[in-house]
Amino acid sequence: SVTIGDSVTTIGYHTFRDCSSLTSVYCKATTPPAGGSDMFYNNAPDRKIYVPMESVEWYKSASYWKEYKSYIVGYDF
Repeated sequence: SVTIGDSVTTIGYHTFRDCSSLTSVYCKATTPPAGGSDMFYNNAPDRKIYVPMESVEWYKSASYWKEYKSYIVGYDF
């Protein structure tokens, strides 16, 4: 798993690409960090991306994040 702190504003291209054992991503930022293409490409097939409850829809529609919308889940940090 990986935790992305609430002060992170950018996640670069291919940052977690091919981390095939990555099953849980906890992103604490209320505002979706600017993303890069394939930032979570080829992670574990059952990977979940946990984001603040109040930000779920924002993440699901944000550039680059929307590629992973079926994996985005609200979480009470």
